Amino acid sequence: MLSELLTYDRIQIGESLGVFETRVDADALALWRSIYGDDVGGNTDTVPPDMISAIVMTAQLELTNPHPDGGLHAGQHYVLHHRPRIGDVLSTTSTPLSKEIRKGRRWVKMKTETRDQDGRMVYETIVTIIWAA
Repeated sequence: MLSELLTYDRIQIGESLGVFETRVDADALALWRSIYGDDVGGNTDTVPPDMISAIVMTAQLELTNPHPDGGLHAGQHYVLHHRPRIGDVLSTTSTPLSKEIRKGRRWVKMKTETRDQDGRMVYETIVTIIWAA
């Protein structure tokens, strides 16, 4: 968590916002499947790709906290390298890639990288956000 509100002006391109860790939990995976259904292939200890996206977005929100209310998630491009399993510890970093003002709105692109406890890349994203302030 940041010490000050992360406004558009304070975002530094190329400067990491830190690392957020989470452990893949059997109960969380079971809850996810009870809501969204089973994964293709029925592998019971492997995280579905959509759940990895949710883990990464939670990390992104935590790493940019506190941030101004009212922002808009405008897009996401991701690459899934491998699916983690129950018990894996995932570390997600977030780094601002670019920011620009277009039509009076503050556009920010962030790159996240998520690795497992062995340092293997799990998930990469480019998230586009319309920053509130």
